[in-house]
Amino acid sequence: MAGAKTLQSISTRLISESTPESLYEQILGAAMELMASDAASVQMLAADHTSLRLIAWRNLHPDSAAFWQRVAVGAGSICSKALSDNERVVVADVEASEFIAGTEDQHEYRRSGIRAVQSTPLRSRSGRLLGMLSTHWRTPHDPTEEDFRFFDVLARQAADLIERTLAEETLRESEERFRRIANTAPS
Repeated sequence: MAGAKTLQSISTRLISESTPESLYEQILGAAMELMASDAASVQMLAADHTSLRLIAWRNLHPDSAAFWQRVAVGAGSICSKALSDNERVVVADVEASEFIAGTEDQHEYRRSGIRAVQSTPLRSRSGRLLGMLSTHWRTPHDPTEEDFRFFDVLARQAADLIERTLAEETLRESEERFRRIANTAPS
């Protein structure tokens, strides 16, 4: 019951956000609250559909955030693996992960004090990949299905709100282009 109440409170806060930046900050806080994690990040799928662009993060080392500003398929990060596998990836201990061992990403996890990570794809209602929502822990951690129960609802809401935000931005840009054209057209 506590999880449902928390999710309801989070939903109310998410819906009321007016700027993309404040929306992303609320998503990060909600993800950390629901997963009892120490850090979180949100990434958007880049136009090339082969990489992710970091748009918001909390409690990562700034140099690690800069390193992960753009993550391509095939990199040694958990979100990169989730992107290439097209599904959630959970690594309970980055120090015991074979695909992370010896990579620059492993160095960045250490720099940020991260030992466990889960990365969940954010999908539109039509199934189109929008990005990734990740939570990070400072100690080895293996989230349970119960942990993901409310988190997955948050991910669905986050995807809906991000998709709406992107559509609104596209509409504003289109309206601005139309105004510029209208203002420069001869009378």
